[in-house]
Amino acid sequence: MRIAILSRGRELYSTQRLLRAASSRGHETVVLDIFKCRMLLKPQSPDLYYNGKVMRMPEGVVARIGHTTTEKGSAILRQFELLHIPSTLPADALLLTHNKLACFQKAEMVGIPYPPTVYSSDPGDIGAIIKELGLPIVLKLLSGTHGNGVQLLTSEPAVLNAIELLNRLQEPFLFQKFIKEAAGSDIRAIVVGGQVIASMKREARPGDFRANLHRGGKAKKITLSKAEEDMAIQAAAMAGMPVAGIDMIASKKGPLLLEINASPGLEGIEAATKVDVAGKIIGWLENENH
Repeated sequence: MRIAILSRGRELYSTQRLLRAASSRGHETVVLDIFKCRMLLKPQSPDLYYNGKVMRMPEGVVARIGHTTTEKGSAILRQFELLHIPSTLPADALLLTHNKLACFQKAEMVGIPYPPTVYSSDPGDIGAIIKELGLPIVLKLLSGTHGNGVQLLTSEPAVLNAIELLNRLQEPFLFQKFIKEAAGSDIRAIVVGGQVIASMKREARPGDFRANLHRGGKAKKITLSKAEEDMAIQAAAMAGMPVAGIDMIASKKGPLLLEINASPGLEGIEAATKVDVAGKIIGWLENENH
């Protein structure tokens, strides 16, 4: 099978792992930079070009598309969909998961619990926001990743300063209730083909409340509770994603959805769990071609 890996960095750990996993299974692989792709739309005959030449079409696509390339990435993914080529990431799923507010709205529709959230950029709403969520409050950028743009605001002036700054930068954001009992930890579950294949608990480094490994957090393998496993599977299905990284946080009322990751990193989860996540992803593509 010919597999295309959409990635802007061939040298990245996750890209290399996917290349090795595919090669070890006897597949031909190619890494494609989405910014070198050109799309042709003609009635009944869409096509794709790469580096100015008609692309030799793959039989499966593994998408590694970050938040900074959402628009271009979703367009390329939709072109593959028009050509009936299976992908680990549908275009609509990418657009949904790169917008935290849209994800929580969708979660509300299907009954997945999440931390209480306020979306407002009006400085006049500060009193209502604090009354609803209490202090401290977690501030998140709508399209942030790896903990970027996430802050813990401990006072009303801090909330006001954040609103004014982000309004000037024209950067969309939201506020969430701080879940104190989580104690700076969260859970990452990898879902492939409707099943949780690996899960870990991440703990923030001292002095930080963000458990992201990119922020110096530590991870260990865990076995999910039934509620956590069900939530991870339901969240991936809600987003329409055959491959997803689901982030959850423990609360007094049970697990809460934090985020759905369209291109979850493989290094941390594979190191913590010793699970061949890359191989599982390639295996899903194999099944889609049978």
